[in-house]
Amino acid sequence: MIRVYLTIILLITSGAAVSDDPNFLIGSWVSDKETTISYHHEKVKWSEEQYKLFENILGKLRVTFTETTVLWSYENDSSENKYEVIDRARDTIIIRTKLDKEDLEYFDFESPFTEIKYFREGNKIYTAPKMSKSLLREYFKRVE
Repeated sequence: MIRVYLTIILLITSGAAVSDDPNFLIGSWVSDKETTISYHHEKVKWSEEQYKLFENILGKLRVTFTETTVLWSYENDSSENKYEVIDRARDTIIIRTKLDKEDLEYFDFESPFTEIKYFREGNKIYTAPKMSKSLLREYFKRVE
């Protein structure tokens, strides 16, 4: 199931958060279902069926960053990968992760590297699609 979730995230996202602190992502974050749904109800015009499908996957993903690894946990599945920060600005950071062989084969990627962009908004972070006109986002809140 984690691969299905990561497939969705990789297809629609490329973003999450940052600050003046170079270690702003370090720690654990959990998908913020309420904030994400609220944002989409304001910005995205979907059918009720599309919203229900989207709502069913939210609130379950937990992301934990250390200095060198990121661990994605979704329901009873998880995937851990090394990453490096490749760019940053005041409220944005881009990481490059290297997928392991199993994930690489699952996603059928030519390159084992994928980039994810994180944006900071207040005390939350979010990921956003690579395409600039898309309004899709997933918000995360820090786990204390």
